[in-house]
Amino acid sequence: MRIDPSKPHEIIYSLSNEEGMGYLIYGYAIQLGDNGKHTLQYQRVNPQNIRDFKDFDTEQNRQVLREIEEYGPTEITKRFSKKNEKPTEFLKKFLTEENLEKIILPYCQLRLANILDLLKGTTIYLKNRDNPVDTALFVEPTDAQIEFNFERNEQGTRYFPNIFHKNTYI
Repeated sequence: MRIDPSKPHEIIYSLSNEEGMGYLIYGYAIQLGDNGKHTLQYQRVNPQNIRDFKDFDTEQNRQVLREIEEYGPTEITKRFSKKNEKPTEFLKKFLTEENLEKIILPYCQLRLANILDLLKGTTIYLKNRDNPVDTALFVEPTDAQIEFNFERNEQGTRYFPNIFHKNTYI
């Protein structure tokens, strides 16, 4: 459903659990109600239509949306197909369990990491079926630190990580 850009709205980013692909993030323009809260009236945003939302047409939003486009079916087809074929035809053949695990998931996860890096210090959302703003999530601006520990004994070597965030053990 298209929103009315002349009425109050907001651009948000929402994590969606896509079957077989894991979590991917998408941009949405979401209409705000009279009370200033999110409504269920929204539409996907991309690098082309962000211009319709002048208050949110920033370099950061354009960069995030370009990264999101990188894991769309058209871009995946362009990147991995040797032939000029339609994305639906290519993906039917290409999305085997092996290709998904070894090629597609690492490719998408790298883009997701880039996007989350760009969105540090902001709120994103977890999407449920019909609501892209179901659960608010804050993208922490500081990275967690990992410490790898190795202990060698008679039975072998045991290793385990310790994770810290802002000097707090997690």
